[in-house]
Amino acid sequence: MTWWIWVIAGVLLLGMELTFISAEFYLLFVGAAAVVTGLATAACPNCPLWASWSLFIALSLVSVKLFRGTLAERFHVSGLPPPGLSALGDTLVLPDGLGAHAEGRAEFRGASWAIRNLTEIAIAPGGSAQITAIDGLTLVVEPQPYR
Repeated sequence: MTWWIWVIAGVLLLGMELTFISAEFYLLFVGAAAVVTGLATAACPNCPLWASWSLFIALSLVSVKLFRGTLAERFHVSGLPPPGLSALGDTLVLPDGLGAHAEGRAEFRGASWAIRNLTEIAIAPGGSAQITAIDGLTLVVEPQPYR
């Protein structure tokens, strides 16, 4: 495998990290390992193919193991919702209603979400609910008073 294929593959992986994956950093280290492997292959053009692949695999595994956790912690601030989910305090209308301590589904921002009512008060069909927390992929809601 020629050196420039490694470099192109690495750059593509780095671009995919920036474009498609939300700060998980796996492709960052795999892409960097491919670029480094390409540079090493350019410096040693007569090295066997297995040596390039061994270097790539070793660099990928070691860099992910040693550096990914630290980098992910630095860029993930605890206590904040994931990017794009600043839904705390927003209201939504529940066409089917939701009982006390019940779970269901509702449309919010064009998608169907799991919702959970942790209060003692049921939400009537067509009633409004305020988002008070986000638990994974579940919106925790409480009934809104009629206005």
